[in-house]
Amino acid sequence: MTAPATKSTLPVSDEPLATLDVKQMQRLVEQAQMQRAIVVAELVADGVVVLKRGAAKLVEGYRAWSARRRAYGELMGLDDRMLADLGIARGEIQSVVYGEGLAETPRAVNDNRADAGRPIAA
Repeated sequence: MTAPATKSTLPVSDEPLATLDVKQMQRLVEQAQMQRAIVVAELVADGVVVLKRGAAKLVEGYRAWSARRRAYGELMGLDDRMLADLGIARGEIQSVVYGEGLAETPRAVNDNRADAGRPIAA
């Protein structure tokens, strides 16, 4: 009997099909069915891997969206003075949270201080 078929090897017979007897034909059909089962199993396994990756990316995307939405809500809930302490104007919240058109990273500066704009002594 020949070695079991794998992805890279297929059983090949040099004899024309018309010259094969019933047992040889049955063996050839069994080998073809075995090869088909192997290929189908590999395709199913590959499909499962792709589905798992897709599901993981979907969950990751949902978590990131949820965190951004929560941060947006929390920042919108702050008063203007607290936002100023964080260096964010109310109109910048969406840009800060979602990163849309953000020219520079927001900095925590309190411009309401009496010494705002003066250099800090070392």
